[in-house]
Amino acid sequence: PISELRQFADEYAESVSQVLGTTIVVSDTDQVISAWGAGKKEFADKKVDNELDKIIQSKNRYLNDSKIVVPIISQGDPIGSITILPKSGKVLGDTELKAAEIGANFLARQMEN
Repeated sequence: PISELRQFADEYAESVSQVLGTTIVVSDTDQVISAWGAGKKEFADKKVDNELDKIIQSKNRYLNDSKIVVPIISQGDPIGSITILPKSGKVLGDTELKAAEIGANFLARQMEN
């Protein structure tokens, strides 16, 4: 369903990528619908793998040194995710987590409208 929001997802991902200098990947439950930043071509239209699917279905955010994943939850149902990947040599922190949470909340609200 989130693929209907491709334009919003693109604008969000592009903005966050430019401001934070990170790679941003937005997916629905099946495939990537938007990717911006370094290596974006390797993510474009890629299918959601088992690891990401489990994170989305868990409805819980996932953090480690190499990525942040925040599921997009609309009306209680997981409909996608936002993944933030750091620039080479950089560590992800609270700023990137908050950016992912804001994006997930915004896209969920757009689906509900």
